[in-house]
Amino acid sequence: MTEPLDVPKELSEAIRAGRCVAFVGAGLVTPAVPSWRQLLEHLVHSIDDGHPDKLEIANWLKSDTKHSRDYEGIAEVIKAALGDRFMRELEAHMRVREHDIPATVRRRLAFLEEVPFRAVLTTNFDELIEGELPGPKVYAQVLNDRNRGWWDGGRAPCIKLHGKLDDSDSLVFTTRAYRKRLYQNPSYLAFLRALFATHSVLFLGFSFTDAYFNELRSEVLAMLGLRGAREHLGHDFAVMNDVPAVARRHYADNEGLEILSYSTEHDGHVGFDHWLEAIRSAASPEVVLQKLTENKRILWLDPTPENNTKGVALSHVVDLVDTPHAALDELRRVNVGPGLGQGHGRYDLIITCFMWQPSGPSYCEQLLLGMRKDDIRAPVIVFASGDHREENRARALELGALAFTHDWAELFQTMEAHLADHAGQRG
Repeated sequence: MTEPLDVPKELSEAIRAGRCVAFVGAGLVTPAVPSWRQLLEHLVHSIDDGHPDKLEIANWLKSDTKHSRDYEGIAEVIKAALGDRFMRELEAHMRVREHDIPATVRRRLAFLEEVPFRAVLTTNFDELIEGELPGPKVYAQVLNDRNRGWWDGGRAPCIKLHGKLDDSDSLVFTTRAYRKRLYQNPSYLAFLRALFATHSVLFLGFSFTDAYFNELRSEVLAMLGLRGAREHLGHDFAVMNDVPAVARRHYADNEGLEILSYSTEHDGHVGFDHWLEAIRSAASPEVVLQKLTENKRILWLDPTPENNTKGVALSHVVDLVDTPHAALDELRRVNVGPGLGQGHGRYDLIITCFMWQPSGPSYCEQLLLGMRKDDIRAPVIVFASGDHREENRARALELGALAFTHDWAELFQTMEAHLADHAGQRG
């Protein structure tokens, strides 16, 4: 049986606060697409047997090649050897049919959708991860979207740093293409520096063979100082295989990088997926709230429940009502009577809109006044937006509401804080 993995609290908090960027390499989508080395091997094989450089290129690739500059150089000479056939051969080896995507890779791609990263950056140019090409518009979206929180909804913006397979001019695959991206487009490096200096980064399926990424991290550490980087950002994180304890301590102490390691000795890269699932369980709002609401009941008052579609994760524990009268009737039936505080069917939390009325008290006031009159004791969170927010907040709190929230992030953070404090208090 697999031991549960301990996801660093610093990582889960950074994700849910909207301060963590996922940096994705080829390892995340392997084996759906070949690794960089495997791709080069396929392309070398595609070179005509009569080409004078084919054997030397193959031998260069067979040598103990680990540095990205070697791969870039090999890609450059392969491209020259293939000539007009280069893009056709590249696409043939990189395109993946939908029904050929392994279940493991599908789950990994779903992970990127379910965990609320501030952004996803990838060096992959295959079509499995959709995204935008680097440019001012998406840079601004990532750096300026300060409102993206742990339950913001929607897909995090994704930047395809090394281009897209269907746009040959955008591809960064050879020495010349790397040089062009790095030195003829200064905003590219400026964006990455700004991102690394203001966010925690979770590296997934990333081998750290791209020298310029390592240099950028070093620049940020030198600028902020290791201690300053920890205090300002915390650690960066990387899921990697077979990293010994002494190396993990080195990276944490000297590089500001906490490695979440797993062994490939018996199960290959199954440990990688175990880490993804553990991170999802610790940081995905849906999973967190499902755990917190286990064995709980929530009553939700709103005359327009279709506005609350983001609460679908709680549908198994939520009872919906559309008027204060209906809510009070339900509370009198369930939360009042013999055994008060001991019944298994009681509501643990009430969520209500404010719903101003042109004549008479608002829906929120009617509910809270009715609960006070009948001595119905249950925590109430008001979830409302619109005008007169501060005035309405003061009135709701005066009448005994636990909190007044105005957006999904604030609502679910308040729910989490309350339910976590009262976890295990009901049988």
